[in-house]
Amino acid sequence: MKRLPKQTSKLSHEEYIVLQRKRVVQLANRMLNEEIGLIEGVRLLSTLRWEVTDDQFDPDFLFFIGIDSETDALPIGEERRHWADYALVEKDKEIKKNEDFYRMEVFASCKVLIERFSTES
Repeated sequence: MKRLPKQTSKLSHEEYIVLQRKRVVQLANRMLNEEIGLIEGVRLLSTLRWEVTDDQFDPDFLFFIGIDSETDALPIGEERRHWADYALVEKDKEIKKNEDFYRMEVFASCKVLIERFSTES
């Protein structure tokens, strides 16, 4: 993911929101380009929703929240280093199964976020 330049001055609230919306768009694009795993991306988007909307039930994020909840027992990212190799073999099968199952809907939802936050920023 391309990093945004560090700010040397304090951001206004509005500038911060714009920056977070850009992060949502970048992350959704990375997911569409398969540069990041879907479950990892879903978890990040689920967290980022608090930065870009006040609506905890924002319809554009509900699908991501649901997948995050459904897959929260699967080791993704840094937490994998705490798992035994033999256990990861089985969990990786579950990860693949879930990512294959959700892929088309995740891609469609990513496109919605990109359209929404590209035009709002």
